[in-house]
Amino acid sequence: MARRFLPELAAAAPDRLRRDRGVAGRRRVPLPRHQCDQESLVTRSFQVTFTRSGKTLAVDETEGVLGAGLKAGLALAYDCRKGRCKTCMVKVDGIIDQSEAWLISNEELADGYALICVGKPRSNLRVHA
Repeated sequence: MARRFLPELAAAAPDRLRRDRGVAGRRRVPLPRHQCDQESLVTRSFQVTFTRSGKTLAVDETEGVLGAGLKAGLALAYDCRKGRCKTCMVKVDGIIDQSEAWLISNEELADGYALICVGKPRSNLRVHA
């Protein structure tokens, strides 16, 4: 519709008329690049030893200890797999992330117990199961 009036507008004010096709006149703004070191892209794995079977597994820091044990064919007690029932609570030597464990008390944590269904290794572990 506006194209119909271009000749008239050009005749009236030729110095003020500019054709804008949408992209050509726009300045590109560079997107910010996120700084990331290579180390943060690499996940670590830890040696997890299950004392009853004597089996040692390499478990990724993003993987649950129970899930790794079940994948390896170990018979481990569990029920909810969400850290809410304590069926999988066992004594663990080492550092294990329990940030998703709902029912474990500070006293149980201090005594070395962990809910392995949601526990993720942060060091080499000895799991008494």
